[in-house]
Amino acid sequence: MTDDAPAEPLDEALTEEAEDPPTDLDEELDGAADELATLDTEIRDLIESVREDVETLRTAVRYEGQAIEPLFVRDDVREQFPPAELRQRMEELVLKGLGDPQRDAPLHDYGTLDATIRWYDEVLVASFPTGEWSGILFVFDREASPLVDLVGRHLDDD
Repeated sequence: MTDDAPAEPLDEALTEEAEDPPTDLDEELDGAADELATLDTEIRDLIESVREDVETLRTAVRYEGQAIEPLFVRDDVREQFPPAELRQRMEELVLKGLGDPQRDAPLHDYGTLDATIRWYDEVLVASFPTGEWSGILFVFDREASPLVDLVGRHLDDD
């Protein structure tokens, strides 16, 4: 475990009672591999659907712990930023997403957090957590956002 890795999940695992191991570990591992393959296919299908329906998609990133996997980077975005800077931007957006826990004690009655959306002047970032330390995020060109634009106009008038 690295110093950067959160200790909370490990602490919980150490204090929980151990379950009986499955009788057929190979079957258990095969099932997990099938689930990951299905999830990977579903994510790629989702990205393809978003790209077909919305030409404003700039990037799509999957993250799990400290691992970040770019799933899609539009050509003009790839040309705009050197690889190291593009990677740094992705890491920063992932960190912002991780700052919003799926379960927030003061808001427990709302349920789990399914998504966060951040509006910037030029882009919209949508983050979808899939676990405590994992998720997918999309960055779109911000051509127009009626709600944000309306509020912005009213705030500018004051």
